[in-house]
Amino acid sequence: EFTCSSPAMEDVARRFTLDEDEAHEKKRWGRLMKTKGDLCLMAGSCQDAFDHYRTCSDLARVSNDLVWYGGAVEGMATARVLQALAGAASCPF
Repeated sequence: EFTCSSPAMEDVARRFTLDEDEAHEKKRWGRLMKTKGDLCLMAGSCQDAFDHYRTCSDLARVSNDLVWYGGAVEGMATARVLQALAGAASCPF
């Protein structure tokens, strides 16, 4: 079992862990992006909505905000389905 620590390993561990303030800030921005995605989707801008949902999913995954991550993935799927329907019916939503 490896039990000794080295400065290099401590530096790597510090880089990959978020402190409480960073995690809170990432959660806040991720939730804001999800809300912006919802608003873009309601306004009919599916590509903008998808971009906001993707940003939210990245931030939510990093900050371990799993409920909002699920909501972002659901929004991404909805945006893609609406894009496909709009392309097939050739009418904007």
